Amino acid sequence: MILVQNGKTAGWDGKRRERVEEYLANGEIGVATPASGAAKGKLLNVAFAGRPDVRFGYHRKQFGGGGGPLELAYALTVHKAQGSEFGKVFVIVPKDVGY
Repeated sequence: MILVQNGKTAGWDGKRRERVEEYLANGEIGVATPASGAAKGKLLNVAFAGRPDVRFGYHRKQFGGGGGPLELAYALTVHKAQGSEFGKVFVIVPKDVGY
């Protein structure tokens, strides 16, 4: 997942077993993890790079109207990769585009 909004977001630090609030920036990359307990089926938990013990929950109400704070990130445009500040970005350019 890639975050497409800036702002403070509430999360849960499983290692310290406490609620946290952290600033998350547009372009951060994360992995969706299943919710458990009372949140199962209601939240999408995301673990962002650099915060291995913290999960941030996103409710389905946040994705109405064709948008939301997260997008799939299995393939990113060069523009979005730039916003993520990756150390290396691979650009695949075909030898023959067939025109």
